[in-house]
Parts: sequence; C-alpha cells; structure tokens
Amino acid sequence: MVPLLVLWARYGQREAHAASLGAIVPISAAGALTFGAAGEVRVGYGVALALGAILGAQVGARALARANERTLKLAFGGFLVLVAIVMVVEG
Repeated sequence: MVPLLVLWARYGQREAHAASLGAIVPISAAGALTFGAAGEVRVGYGVALALGAILGAQVGARALARANERTLKLAFGGFLVLVAIVMVVEG
C-alpha cells in the first residue's frame, strides 16, 4: 500500500505510512471476523499478537514522527529488499 500511495497518489512518505497504519485496523477487524466465523482464530495467539502490536504501534508512531523523509524511504526500501531476499531463500 505504501509504495502505491507514494508513486501513484503522490503522498509523502510519512503520510503514506500513516494512511497504511490507519488502514490496518479495519482490515484486521474484517479478517478476524471472517476467520472467527470459521472457527479458525486462536485466541491466545491473537491476544499475544494484539499486545505486541499495541506496543509496536506506539514505538512506530513516535519513530515515524521523528524521522525525515529520506530516512523513511531508505529504511522502507531496505525492509522491502530484505523481505524479497527472505522470500527467495525460503522459496
């Protein structure tokens, strides 16, 4: 979502990340409801994940507010390259 917002919608890097983070809530809720209706939710794992996500969101929002545009672009690009390498290696 972030690359599309930056390249096509002409969002700044910070605004694209913020919009992406805001979109996670309804997307996650829809997924949880869908999988929950199918009996596929492991509540213990979900609670642990939610607690980590809440803490991570606080840390991430503070870091996002302080980082400059170039740093955000480089960090996000590096993350995408790392994910691509892991996907190729683990195939």
